[in-house]
Amino acid sequence: GGGGGEPLTVRTEDPYFAIHHAVACEEPRGGGGGSDGETIRLYTAAWPVVGAGPFLGDWGGDVPLYDDGKINPTLLLETTLRLHEGGASLERSYVAGGACIDHPHVDPRFEGDGRVRYIFMSWCNAEGESGSPPGGYCRLDPPP
Repeated sequence: GGGGGEPLTVRTEDPYFAIHHAVACEEPRGGGGGSDGETIRLYTAAWPVVGAGPFLGDWGGDVPLYDDGKINPTLLLETTLRLHEGGASLERSYVAGGACIDHPHVDPRFEGDGRVRYIFMSWCNAEGESGSPPGGYCRLDPPP
């Protein structure tokens, strides 16, 4: 941090709708407490991409339709941003077994810290189906 460099914008071809961010942090170098600042990991409760539509469709991501009384499932998205000379690469994947979840949080002592151990969230169903009332809680232990 604080290097005074130019801001970096990474554009993607796969927009999604971020609902709640759980944590964003730089990966620790060599498993210690420091960070090399070259890899950033972000965990987000999100709706995945489908197509444009009438509600929230202008941004090109998932469109929740409420006509049938259901909403699309909220999934936990892991985004890894790897910085390199002249740009960055981006990888995304859905984690927590594809379960329908919401409101992911981490221990506030580890906000922004690559040593974060667990992400806690409400759990709606294991199938990743339409949002349902929470039926329990889920804990994800992200890989180091």
